[in-house]
Amino acid sequence: MQARMSETTLRPRPVGWWSVITLLSLILPGAIVWWSVSVAMSGTPLRQMANRIPMYSHGWIRNGELWFPAIQLSDEWWAGPGTPSSRGTAIRRLDLATGVEHDTGLEVRGYSVNVTWIKDELYASSDTAIYKQEGTSLRELAKWPTGLRGPNAMPFLYDGKLTTFVSVIDPVSRRPLESVHRLIHLVDGKWVDGAKFVLPASGRLWKKYSQQGRLTIVSRRSKDWSNDPAAAGQQSMLTVLEDSDGMFHLFARDHFEFGAYRRGFEFVSENDTEADGGPVSAMVPENAPPDVSGWEPIQPVVGKDYWRVMSREGDSIIFGGFSVSPSAPARFRCVRRHSDGRWDEVPGLEKISAASKNLRLIPGATDGEIILMQENQWHSAELLRVATDGSPPIQTSIPGDEKPYLKRWGRLLFSFTMAWLLHVGLVVGGACLLETRNSGMGYQFGNQNVALASIARRGAALALDLVLFAAIIYFSAWCVIWYRQPTFLELDDATFAGAIHRMMDGGLSRGWRGLLAMPALALTPISILLFGFVEPEQMIQVWHLLNGVLVDVSIVVIVLRHVVEGRTGTTPGKWLLGLRTVRSTLRPCGFARALVRNLMCWCDIPLFLSPWPAATSLLFSSTCQRLGDRLADTIVVQSSSLSGRTLNSREPVLRENPALVERL
Repeated sequence: MQARMSETTLRPRPVGWWSVITLLSLILPGAIVWWSVSVAMSGTPLRQMANRIPMYSHGWIRNGELWFPAIQLSDEWWAGPGTPSSRGTAIRRLDLATGVEHDTGLEVRGYSVNVTWIKDELYASSDTAIYKQEGTSLRELAKWPTGLRGPNAMPFLYDGKLTTFVSVIDPVSRRPLESVHRLIHLVDGKWVDGAKFVLPASGRLWKKYSQQGRLTIVSRRSKDWSNDPAAAGQQSMLTVLEDSDGMFHLFARDHFEFGAYRRGFEFVSENDTEADGGPVSAMVPENAPPDVSGWEPIQPVVGKDYWRVMSREGDSIIFGGFSVSPSAPARFRCVRRHSDGRWDEVPGLEKISAASKNLRLIPGATDGEIILMQENQWHSAELLRVATDGSPPIQTSIPGDEKPYLKRWGRLLFSFTMAWLLHVGLVVGGACLLETRNSGMGYQFGNQNVALASIARRGAALALDLVLFAAIIYFSAWCVIWYRQPTFLELDDATFAGAIHRMMDGGLSRGWRGLLAMPALALTPISILLFGFVEPEQMIQVWHLLNGVLVDVSIVVIVLRHVVEGRTGTTPGKWLLGLRTVRSTLRPCGFARALVRNLMCWCDIPLFLSPWPAATSLLFSSTCQRLGDRLADTIVVQSSSLSGRTLNSREPVLRENPALVERL
């Protein structure tokens, strides 16, 4: 049988018009993408939505308001996104009842700023100086003394003078004595030396001696303890409270989670020294019992107790912290030290759990109130006000940047989608329009004439197949989730925003290695979209589920699609639109040709982003073949024309194409 390929006399191929459409499909979507990205960035980094960085944990609560520092970011375009402004740090206040922020108009030159109220006066301390509010501004009282400062502590009043600490310098080695410090007082704008005092050196812990029935301070590096060696260096932090009787209460802790309490300072005699002012009692010998040094462990001891904050309730001292056990999550605890030296647990707080011991604790606005604050990378915070009088806790939420960040990405995604749809619409619509400018096309093999499928119908069939494939994948994913029953949490805006930020940071900020890692990082937002927020320790389980769903199910669906198309020449989309894939001899497609033509989809529609290669091949092919059809020697025809009848008289007269060879 002789195969004949015939076509009508076509108009000149629309190279010029197709070039114009191609340029428009690149320029117009590109302009949308450029405009949306430039508007979204708008002088700020992609993660930073506002022109400030709030530091809630450096604040102070007063009269139901949280006074906190906020680092100002530069507005000048040449400074670069995220660059701190020369104005430094602004002091703002947040109404805890309404969640509304107010600008106080106070600014400090510096970035590491803490805010405190002392006797109804506002003070702010930066890394270089200390300031006091006078009217509508903050006046610099004094620079910090040169050299090393002492333990991390807020200034307080001592004998009516503003007081802080510095480390005592060894006159021989010229290095700070870690446990020995000196009070310094601000007098007439200058720092004046005060008395020396002693704190437990960093890297200490409490160890129980059963024979003596007490806890004793020992070195973390002592041979009879620890597999956790402590690094040298100043790690001490100190909180000082003054009660109504003028007695000072000291709470010392370090980064190794050691905590101790002392009533009153342990001053050192200036004349009894080994090296110009060494301690006479507290840490000599190193494991001196607490009845000698005066330092007490915070009791009752449960296990690994991490004490973070000290507050006051009348004549009692309140401590807040966390207790961690291997079989349970971190639990918030409050204990009370009475004026007679008794310790007891504050009841009624057992149900308050802490997901992470990294939560911050700050004193509340009233005596006996402690604030649990959880601040995330998006500068949002959750405040839980806990009162030790047994009243129910009050929850306050401070909104952050996660919602604006997701909204920004939503706008970007919408703009990218619109740009992509515009590109696809111009390419496909232009190809369909130029195709209609030609006469109708048919194909003849032997005595049978068939009608070739149009570009529009083939595109619609492919879209239906993709929608069906996505529906199968999504349904299969939920079937696997229902069968496995993993314990996932609900979606959280901050977590979702963090997942997107980590993916973009890994892909865009770490060069080619980050780009290679983006497919793996993309599993995080995909898992969140499919299943909700997933705990980090469950991410491996999610990856296994996604592997089973996105890989195994995809392989099964794709193989079935090839089998069906190879045997019948149709897919669900082609069947709905009345199309069929056949060989150029009008015989069934076959499995091998179906596989070849579908593998070539990655060349016809690269990554399913642009149909331009397929549309160009279809438009300039006399048999409406894309690249995969040409390689597999297949064509797509209308199923109704394969019934054996010839084309009716209204269809165009066909002419022979000498390019075909004899078959059968």
